[in-house]
Amino acid sequence: IFFFFNDTATTEIYTEQIVGSVRCVQETGSMKIFDLNQRVQLRDIENAHQGRIHAMVISSDSSKVITGGSDGKIRVRSLPEGDLLYEIEHDPSISTMTLTISQGGKYLFAEKRRSIYVYDLETKSLFQKIYEAHNNDEIKFLKMTSDDKNLISVTLSEIKIWSLPNLELKHTFWNRTINSMISFAITSDNKYLITGSYDGQIGVWSLEQRQLVYIEAKTRYFSQLESLSISNDNKLLVTGSGDGTVNLWDFNSRPSEELVKFTFEDAYQKHQDKNTENNLISY
Repeated sequence: IFFFFNDTATTEIYTEQIVGSVRCVQETGSMKIFDLNQRVQLRDIENAHQGRIHAMVISSDSSKVITGGSDGKIRVRSLPEGDLLYEIEHDPSISTMTLTISQGGKYLFAEKRRSIYVYDLETKSLFQKIYEAHNNDEIKFLKMTSDDKNLISVTLSEIKIWSLPNLELKHTFWNRTINSMISFAITSDNKYLITGSYDGQIGVWSLEQRQLVYIEAKTRYFSQLESLSISNDNKLLVTGSGDGTVNLWDFNSRPSEELVKFTFEDAYQKHQDKNTENNLISY
């Protein structure tokens, strides 16, 4: 089970991302592109990477899809055609990869264990790197804020905020309360970071106050929170646990208050709004 709001969701089998009417499905080394309006498959690309595809991002204008694989290559393809435009040699020795792209589409950010690499997609070259950006753990997540002002890097034990474009460290959140952060999201207004932990807790971190402002511990010790996502209007938070459970929470942009859990039917009725799109997709 996985879910997303125009964002990436990951399982042990494959990764999916949707932007507009194009949906890319990554299996072991292959990629499929679907037209969701017509509900037809447009392209089946075998051997998109040699080995597993670990990461995928789609440019904000939906013209390109960028993938990172266990072969250490970053490949840029056109959408919806899926034609290979070019590739970047990243690191063939790494076993995982996470990618994020600036809203303007100029810079691509990739991790290499504890380091951050910035690629200029216009010149197709390495622009900058921060060696040992994190000292203790490998980077699990990289995420841009929607205003392109900050890059967020997350490990199991800490969160770092980097200003752009110079990648200067602005702040470090030390995680001394939550056990191992394994899932991550940012609200669309760039006010809060949300983390899911190995022991089932939800953490809400304020970028303005620069501190942990709320912990939801109702689900503690039930199962690890392997994925989470928040709606575009920041009202609905969805969490997925290792035991197959999906929970929906009334986030409502007031994380200092207690999160309220409700059923999918309640969430749909409460957040159905003709003027906004939550784009909740569930399997």
